This record gives sequence, C-alpha cells and structure tokens, in this order.
Amino acid sequence: SVPVFEVSVPWGPPFADDLPERVFEACGLDARLLPVDAHVPGRGSGDGMGLAVSRPGSGIVSGARTAPEVQRGAGGRRESVQEGLAYFGRLGDLVDQRWTALGRRPGQLAEVATDALGEVPVPDTLTPEVILGLLATGTDLPGQRPSSDKFGQPPAIMYRSDNFQIQAITWMEGTTSIHQHGFDGAFRVLWGSSLHVRYSFDDGETLADDHLVAGRLVMDDPEILWAGDIRPIVAGPEFIHALFHLERPSVTIVVRNGSSDLPYPQYDYRLPGLGVDALHVDDRLRIRMRGLHSLYRLDRRRALEVALDVAGGQDLWTAFRVCDEWAYTYGESSDLEALIEQLGRRHAILGELLGPMYSEEVRRGRLLARRGLMRESRHRLFLALIVNLSDRPSIHQAIRQLFPGEDPNQL
Repeated sequence: SVPVFEVSVPWGPPFADDLPERVFEACGLDARLLPVDAHVPGRGSGDGMGLAVSRPGSGIVSGARTAPEVQRGAGGRRESVQEGLAYFGRLGDLVDQRWTALGRRPGQLAEVATDALGEVPVPDTLTPEVILGLLATGTDLPGQRPSSDKFGQPPAIMYRSDNFQIQAITWMEGTTSIHQHGFDGAFRVLWGSSLHVRYSFDDGETLADDHLVAGRLVMDDPEILWAGDIRPIVAGPEFIHALFHLERPSVTIVVRNGSSDLPYPQYDYRLPGLGVDALHVDDRLRIRMRGLHSLYRLDRRRALEVALDVAGGQDLWTAFRVCDEWAYTYGESSDLEALIEQLGRRHAILGELLGPMYSEEVRRGRLLARRGLMRESRHRLFLALIVNLSDRPSIHQAIRQLFPGEDPNQL
C-alpha cells in the first residue's frame, strides 16, 4: 500500500519559488502541488501564499491592510527601519510636548494620545517585519519590558520618556483576557483586524484584601477594528474590554503612561462576574502550587485533602488561588466541586460564581486551544465569534460590520 496525505505548504519571498518541491524531493516524497489563489496580509494578492485579505464588504473575512511594494534589498530595509524609527520619534515627541503642556496629569493622556495617533501619518513601510527586525536587532531602541511580560508576541517599546512610552505589540496567535487597565493612553491598529468587545461591570463587593471583586459583567456592543482605527484607554473599570485578533500577525501601537496610580489592582474579569488581581505575584505561593501539583501526581486523594484544608482554613486569596489552580490544571470534576463548596461556606457569593465561571473558562480554553490549528481567516473569525460573543444578535452585529448588506443568516 502507498500512504497518501495532504499538507499545506505556505511559502514566499525571500524563499525560492521551487522550495516546496525541493523539500519534498529531499524527503523522498512524491508530491503534487496545487496552486492556491490567495493573499497574504501585508503582501498584496494573487501570490498563492496564504490567507485571504480584503476590505469590508468584499465577501472575504479579513481586514488587514495591503502594504505597498517595498524594496527587499538592503537599501530598502535600511530605509524602512529609518522611517519606522522616525515615525515613533515624531509621535512620541508630539505626545510628550502636549501632555507636558497639560501638567502630565494621567487623566489628560487618553485625549492627547488619541489625537496624536490620528495626526502623525504612519509610513507605508512600517510592517510587522520591520518592527520585529528592529526589536531583534536592538539598535536605537530604549529599554524593554521584563521578559516575564506575556502581553503580546512580543511587546516592543519603541519610545520612552518620563512615565510614558510607546509600544508596538505584535500578536501571532494571542487573544486578550477581559481586562481593565492600570494606565491611561490610546491604541491604534497598525496591521490586521480584531474583534473588539467592551464590557461594563456592576460592582458587588471586594474580597480577599481587594485581590477579588465580585459583581455582574455585562457585554456591550461588539465591533470590528480595522487598520487605522484608534481607541482611547482610560484607567480603571470605565474601560473593560477584550480583543480577538483575526489576522496573523496583527500589530497594535499603544501610547501609555507607566501607571495611573489607581487605589485598586488592574483586574482581569471572568464571566459571569468576578474580577481577579491577575498581576499580583507571590513567588512563595507559586512554589506551594508546584508542590501541590507534584503531590497530585503521586497521590490525588492526599492532594485534594491538602487543597481542601487550605481552601477552608487559610486566607481567602490563597484559598481562591488553590481552587483556581485546580480548575485550570485538572478541569471540571467532583474534586473541583468540593473545593468550590468549601469556598462557598466562607463566602456565599463565591459559591454562586465559581461553578458557572469555571464552566465558561473551560469552554473558552477548549476552543482557543484550536486557534493555532486554523490558518484560514474565515475559520479564525468563526472561532472569534463563538468564543467572545454570547448570543446570536451579537454575532449577527459583528457579521454585519464585516459583510455590509449581507444577511447574517445566509453566511
């Protein structure tokens, strides 16, 4: 018998046109290559290399802008790099000047940053490749964020001043949690397109020394953000949102201060309504959780006994973290139900919220685990809709923005 299989092989400049044939030949495979009529984000169209890209209303999912032809020789690369550095310098200097004139008050930065992002023209040569090349080279860039910062793939600081910075954040596969910010500023979509969902949060009460806040999280109208769209960032619960990036890559330019010194943490939010101080780092607690996981591998029952003791007798934040670790590591089970019941005895609202919260987190996690397997933008859009939007009207609203004039029921 002869094994027969199908494989997708994306390729393009700077690789040779016959690279796939040469790879198959080197592997001793008899392969037949079929042409693909497709586009690649930022590289024009009709080159048979990847995802379909178009503007709204074309009947194709994606919204990434198409970059102009850029010289790929050394001179063209140097010119692109210099234009990119000059752009971030002009943008940073303008924000710095205007914010200083207003006394550098955090509450003034969102308006200043929004206006500046709209006024300073972005050079056509500023592509994801240029930004990542600048970061990898490290030339003429300011100090970067700690390597532990996982917001972006990666985040790159392109300009830095007193309590103020400009980031170019590249996203390859990532989607953000539902979150608020501890800083003010604004962001602009440079490359790609994203499903943007805002939320409002009705506070109930703060718990665990302000590490948790319980209430009701309500989704507002979703929107599709295209390259060039700008949104202000306001610190605190007035701006709670999540982004699902539809293109690979997507790049966002963020103008922000270091911190707006809020009197409460920068919460991540989980449906149906729990805010979690996700940025709080406790190295001792991390080591304890690693010990619990190793104990689970040796003796699950003993590990559950220890977890129940912690959940019932130690401070509420530690008790919640143990339950959280158990849920995200081992999923829904009778063990998790026992831990939720234990926390519910200490605080009734946790007993009410945690069950539905973990069910939703498991659902989202299972869907997002499939994201890396999807290469077609229509599939990524479908995944974005069912992960982030909770009802048919919201899904239809997003589809109408992507396909004006089309009937969502027919798509």
